[in-house]
Parts: sequence; structure tokens; C-alpha cells
Amino acid sequence: MSLHRALWLAAPLAMTQPAAAQDFGADCTPPDLAALAGWGGVWSAEHSDAAAQGLSGRQGGASAPLLGMGAPWNQAGRERMAAMFQWITQQGVETPGWGFPMMMYSYSEFTFVVAPASTAMINQYSEVRQIYTDGRGHLDEDVRWPTTWGDSVGCWQGDTLVIDTVSARYDPHYNPYAPPLSDNARFTERLRLIEPGRMQYNITVTDPDLLTEPWSLELYYVDAGIDRVVLDAFVDRNDSVNGTISGVPAGLVPVSLPPIVAMSEAELDRFVGTYQLADMPGVMQVVRQGDRLLFAMPPGQPDLASLYPESPTHFASLTGVALDFAVVADGRATGFTGTLSGTRIAD
Repeated sequence: MSLHRALWLAAPLAMTQPAAAQDFGADCTPPDLAALAGWGGVWSAEHSDAAAQGLSGRQGGASAPLLGMGAPWNQAGRERMAAMFQWITQQGVETPGWGFPMMMYSYSEFTFVVAPASTAMINQYSEVRQIYTDGRGHLDEDVRWPTTWGDSVGCWQGDTLVIDTVSARYDPHYNPYAPPLSDNARFTERLRLIEPGRMQYNITVTDPDLLTEPWSLELYYVDAGIDRVVLDAFVDRNDSVNGTISGVPAGLVPVSLPPIVAMSEAELDRFVGTYQLADMPGVMQVVRQGDRLLFAMPPGQPDLASLYPESPTHFASLTGVALDFAVVADGRATGFTGTLSGTRIAD
């Protein structure tokens, strides 16, 4: 059977310091393999009920921080994101697996196999990510092409595995529910066990084609509470038209969007606050992170997604939220009217 995923269009944003592309030395093997015994077992994304999802066809949801709703997209990136959502709306999500980077924080259990020369990550959809830690570099560009899981090399720095990944392909025929980064994206990751049964995962993404600055997240894994990963094959995978090697996959056409209006941090601060919704239960929380506004609408959308200024008082998201703020003489926002996927909302 294929994986039918519930679509959650929100993403938490946890910012960390950007990490530069790694220049690993010759000795990258783990200094003490026995000390990494805690990496064994089965892991799942923190705050997701991974064990209740998956191969039985049961449906469920999880936060999707790696989807990129809070990522610093440029205009071309926003249009690619809009195209991704359009693809999902029109064709749904029916895939044989997650691909990279989505497999790093999904509601699918996974396990690590740590050896001196390499570390493998295997999830319940039989996806295998191989990270070489014997000092080798990336494949030469003339023999490397973008793939579903990319080309990864790593280095053990004490008890932390540092990974550098290039040539990871966004392919909607395999999994459209993923950040539509370019083939030039680079991923720097850090994994370490911080206590028994809990692991910290940091990732920084750079993409000169689609991001305005490095995009960083700090996430956590926990013991899944089960004793094995049950692997299965998906024989009804609907990717027979997949002929994509690189570039924009066939069928994913960027959606034209209005340009973003440049606003200072002080101007954005005027819209920060908690707004009580008049036409539905709950509140909308608007926060500023750097030069961007993000919003959440708990409990239905508890995580942060970007709001883009299309005029000094009109903001829109990529998930159907459009807000027109009312401001007083000094420019402070006192409320808003707007729509959420065509439904009127107001403060």
C-alpha cells in the first residue's frame, strides 16, 4: 500500500547559528564506538506519535518543520512553495517514502547502524541513508547527480556526528510533501545523544538559488518505545512518470506571486501580538524573527509559518491566509480582517 499522509501545512521554526560547509579531516571515525551504544534502538520525532502511524495504512499527522513553512525563501522560492502546495491540492500525496530531508523528521520510526567507516539511517519505508565517516569526500561533480537522498559524508567530533550533504533532489513524483529546494542546496547536520532516549538534531540549509539566508532548525528525537523497525515494500508506487534527474521536475510549475514589500524590523514590530479571532474559536499569534513575520493559530495550527508583506498593511501566507491590518495614526496594528482558504476571519 502507499503512504497516505494527512496534510499539515504548519512548521515550527527553531533558529540556531548557521554552520558553514564542513571541511573534514582524514580521521573521521568514532573515537569510541562502545560509547555510542545509546544510538541503538528505534527512534521517532519528538512530539509525534510515530508508533501509531505507518505501514498499516493508519493516518495521522505531525508537525513538519522541515517542510519549510518558516524558511527564508526568496521570491523564486516562494513561488516554488506555492507550486508545491498547488501540486498537493490537485494531486494529493501518495508516495513510497519520504526522501531527504523529510525522512529526518517525519512520523516514521527509524534506526541507526553505527560502524567505524559509515553510519546508516534506515526508516520503516526501507529508505536507507548512508553517511561515510572514513575521511572520503563527496563524489566528483562529473560523476555525481541529484538523488532522492543526496550524497553524504560525515565526521565524528567526539560524540557528535557532523554531516555534509549535497545533490539532494526535490522530486514531487517521489514525495511532493517536501521543501522544494534547488539541486544546489547544501545541508549541514549535527546529531548527538544528549541523554538516554533523547537525541538532538541540528540542520542548516543553504541554497543560493532559493533562500535569502541560511535556514536553521533544532529538533529532537526520542525513543519510540518499540523494539524494532518493521520494514515493508511498496509495490503500488505511483511514480512511473518519474524521469527527473535534475532541475525543475516535470509538472511543478512555479506559481506567480506578488513581490514582497521591504519593511524594517521596527515596521514589522507594529503587527506583533496575539489577536482574538472573531469568527472562529482561538487566537492568532504573530511574532517577528529577524526581518520576517511568522504566525500560528493554535490549536489547529500550533506551529509557526511565514507571513509575507505584499503591501504595508496586507500580508499573506502560502497556505491561504490573507490579512489586512487596521492601523492607528502611529502605525500600530489594532486588528485585522482577512480570509483563511476562502473563509472569513477577523480580529
